[in-house]
Amino acid sequence: CCNASFAKAKCLAAEPLPDDNKNPTPAPVPITPGPTYLPTQITYYVELFTGICVDTTDVPMPHHVASNTTKQFSNYRDCCKTSFRKEECFAEGPATTEPTSSPTEDVATNPSYLP
Repeated sequence: CCNASFAKAKCLAAEPLPDDNKNPTPAPVPITPGPTYLPTQITYYVELFTGICVDTTDVPMPHHVASNTTKQFSNYRDCCKTSFRKEECFAEGPATTEPTSSPTEDVATNPSYLP
């Protein structure tokens, strides 16, 4: 390569020594952070202004709740018991999966489109 150069002496001076190529320094491998997994358990807390319990998957937990575990609940009903608007909180909550003492009288005739 240097033989074809117009500045052969400068090219030869810049040429790497033969020993430099025997043990090349490997390029650093970038560290890729692992994925961040969301918690599998839903945590409920009383929303400060509405008094309704919300879960952390829908509304991020504010710092005053995150720093106080007594304001965090794994059960929606337990959360509502601490609300200043208990009745509204219970009414807004998810449907309970507990069986009722009698069958439901109103049976839907149309197919359900909800998952």
